Amino acid sequence: MLLILLIFIVCVGLVQYINQTSSKHVKLITLQDGDLFFSRSNVVFSPSAIFPPSSFSHVGIIVDGKVAHFSRGGGLKIQTLKELQDSNYYAHMAVRRCHSPIDREVLQSQIMRFKHTPFSSSYREMINAFLDMGSPFQNTKNLDSLFCSEFVAQLLQENSILDQTVPANEYTPKDLLYISGYDAPQCIYQNPHLTLQLFPS
Repeated sequence: MLLILLIFIVCVGLVQYINQTSSKHVKLITLQDGDLFFSRSNVVFSPSAIFPPSSFSHVGIIVDGKVAHFSRGGGLKIQTLKELQDSNYYAHMAVRRCHSPIDREVLQSQIMRFKHTPFSSSYREMINAFLDMGSPFQNTKNLDSLFCSEFVAQLLQENSILDQTVPANEYTPKDLLYISGYDAPQCIYQNPHLTLQLFPS
């Protein structure tokens, strides 16, 4: 019991150290509607652990200069980059520029349809999407609840950027890191104490 307590204290101290010593600078760039936002958390033990350590574990979409994303802590959130930085939750942040910006009013309307949709608590869906093993492990479309990459993929499908034959809940943040129609990711914030490959092998 004492050993478990000591491990917990060490882990909490590590997270606090990372947060306190991280760079507080977010590179200022001009955001456009439809750009993709990628991040990875500072948290040592988190659901994102099912993703490879070198990849981003969270994705959102830019609308009106803010990040619309689905979070485990309350479903749909629309936040500025500064709010995300000040949360001390994200260790790395990057943006992929959309070649053809999405109409702002259309995108806002599409996003707000999911205002009351809960975050998906189905680890099975997330794991199936990550494994990419096909039938019988392929997900079936279900918009009753959403995880982050499912939310973004659904919006991209509605705007004819992604093929609609693949269910939105089959996309992971890593999948969206490679889709066509976007520039390579531009790092806008990186914790100096952690390393990250923008294009993990």
